[in-house]
Amino acid sequence: MSENNGAAPQQEKSAGTTLRQARQARNLSLEQVSRTTHIHVNVLKALEADEGSNLGVVYTRGFLRLYADFLGLNKDEMVARFIAVTPEAAASVKKVPVPVPQRTLPVVRLTEEIGRRVWALVQGGARHVPWQRVAVGALALVFLFGMGRWVKGCRARGRQRRAAVVSAAASGAQGRAASASRPVSAVTKKKSGQKVVVVVRAIEKTWLQVKADGKIIFQSVLAKGSSESWQAAEKIELSIGDAGALELEVNGRFLGRIGRPGQTLKEVLITPKGLVVRS
Repeated sequence: MSENNGAAPQQEKSAGTTLRQARQARNLSLEQVSRTTHIHVNVLKALEADEGSNLGVVYTRGFLRLYADFLGLNKDEMVARFIAVTPEAAASVKKVPVPVPQRTLPVVRLTEEIGRRVWALVQGGARHVPWQRVAVGALALVFLFGMGRWVKGCRARGRQRRAAVVSAAASGAQGRAASASRPVSAVTKKKSGQKVVVVVRAIEKTWLQVKADGKIIFQSVLAKGSSESWQAAEKIELSIGDAGALELEVNGRFLGRIGRPGQTLKEVLITPKGLVVRS
């Protein structure tokens, strides 16, 4: 019986065997690896047994890369060994669709990335998912999106208010310019033949004399808050003890105070043509 002196070719180790031996060489348990990599213990066991049909080929390859990277092994080599011993993995390589690059917003891309990571963590074991961080991240995205919409709306409303203020200011300036161009006498000027009607309101107590067409019709002290009215065919003359204590209304036009507080006006002439202060 002849002896074969040549060295027998050694069969290449599978990915699962290589992973298990590398872990054992570092004196690590599956629980320790799971806590560090966040891969569920059951998934680690399946990887070391070269079983991935229950997980799905795409996710198995992803976990395999993470595990190999943690142990310092060549990720591509481990995936190649896994495909060599897993027929369904080899068949699925040709079925993986090539993603079409699309232009998406930064927030959308970030949301998709978070979704992919969360799903990978869920596949690896729900108990290892940092749900608090995921919830905080999602709320932060919603808050930032809402704040952006709110700031945009505030800016639009601010522009509208500023435009309205500018328009109102321009209209007011035109109105004031037109009023300033009128003569003072035009305020109380009426058509000839109309009567003169005067209404006085006492802001403070003051002495007052009123003449209608040259005849004294009132001469007394007006109490604070009181008001009186008179009319004449041609003219009304006023003598006021405190010009700042009275407000005048002539022929329906409010004139307000015609003097300063404490000022005495001995002759204020009011006719259909206007108002004249002579002293």
